[in-house]
Amino acid sequence: MSQSSQDESQKVKTYTFENMIDLLATYVSNSEYGVLDAMVNAHDIEGSLKALYNAVRYAVTKGYITKPNELYGEVNAFTEAVRRYGKRIIYEIAIKALVKGYMRAYETTKAASEEQESVRQG
Repeated sequence: MSQSSQDESQKVKTYTFENMIDLLATYVSNSEYGVLDAMVNAHDIEGSLKALYNAVRYAVTKGYITKPNELYGEVNAFTEAVRRYGKRIIYEIAIKALVKGYMRAYETTKAASEEQESVRQG
């Protein structure tokens, strides 16, 4: 394996895809599950990547992307990782985004309930 191939391999392995997970979690916390469903349920890798394209495109129009530079690097590494390791990485990202999105929604609901209770008692 050449030095540049080893460097690229290391780069892919060190990405945690946190910005990407965060973006996809935004869909979940807004009860917009179609993006994750399309990525996971696609019949092949190309379908999953197309779903990711649609997710990013829609996120731009909705203003969900807060760190475009970081996301750009992650998307490049992610597409490379998917091509190397297959759909397993898509499932991992989707599961993490799903849990993170649920946690956000729960915290938002919890905070709203606490605020309502405070107003009632107030």
